[in-house]
Amino acid sequence: MKNEMNKNYLSWDETFLALCKLVSLRSKDKYHKTGSCIVDSKNRIMGLGYNGLPLGCDDNVFPKDNSENVYNDKDTYMIPSIVNAILLSRRNLEGCALYTTTFPSTDETKMIVQNGISKVYYINDIDHESDDFIASLRMLDASKVIYKKLNDLEVNCSDKSLITWDEAFIGLSKIVAMRSKDPNTQVGACIVDEKHRIISLGYNGLPFGCDDKCFPWGRDSENVVDTKYPYVVHAEVNAISIAQTTSPRDLSNSTIYLSLFPCNNCAAKIIQAGISEVLYVLDKYADTDAYRASKRMLDEAGVVYRRIDDVDITVKGYNKTIKR
Repeated sequence: MKNEMNKNYLSWDETFLALCKLVSLRSKDKYHKTGSCIVDSKNRIMGLGYNGLPLGCDDNVFPKDNSENVYNDKDTYMIPSIVNAILLSRRNLEGCALYTTTFPSTDETKMIVQNGISKVYYINDIDHESDDFIASLRMLDASKVIYKKLNDLEVNCSDKSLITWDEAFIGLSKIVAMRSKDPNTQVGACIVDEKHRIISLGYNGLPFGCDDKCFPWGRDSENVVDTKYPYVVHAEVNAISIAQTTSPRDLSNSTIYLSLFPCNNCAAKIIQAGISEVLYVLDKYADTDAYRASKRMLDEAGVVYRRIDDVDITVKGYNKTIKR
């Protein structure tokens, strides 16, 4: 019986950088893949983005290489990951922190400053001697935006360099699950809209302000108050709550990706939130009454649910390796 919290978890910095690295694997740029993640003061994820074409632009009909001719140059059409993360967040980003794989260009820095982002954490600064880098520093300093270079980490998704949407969203769910202190089960959730824009992520953990070290994590005890069950917020509820509190969203026609099929309480909340599809990897409690009740409600409410292929996610962080 495990009563102590899981101690093999990702730090916040590791989590956000790992999300950047994973989402970058969606980029079709064969030369330079970048990813970015924006979080607020409560470490709630506000936006994610990778470098790619605008929504609706087919990757197959636009240039894939650089050219001296602007019309035929791939970079003419690419939106940088930082800009994508800012634009796709559709939230007030005042006071937020940005995590990104590559130090921002001047165009990206303007967007950072104008949107009120107050901190920038990055991995790579390969162009640190360029005029563009120096100009970005000048603007960040003048705007009093804090910036810091962090150590790199390695993220692997089933040994792939380009991943599908399903792989990306399940992968993101599994990475945020690596934040969970639950010693038995770590669950992650990712809500996306019909245009594949990420709305929110969540994992199973304690409510804001509750110290993980001061609450029980066991499953069994003579008194239920000495177990984890009264205190833990499930991943699905966290993702829904974050979507509704950071910038109230209509979740109609959205999809929730889960590493584990939802319990009856979470299924009810998924239905009430207006989510129309549940995609999950594991259904290990399928034979229990609670999970049969989940399917009964989802069927009656017309919410589609289906099992999808799993992906292997490995994060080699700061002196630790976690695989899900």
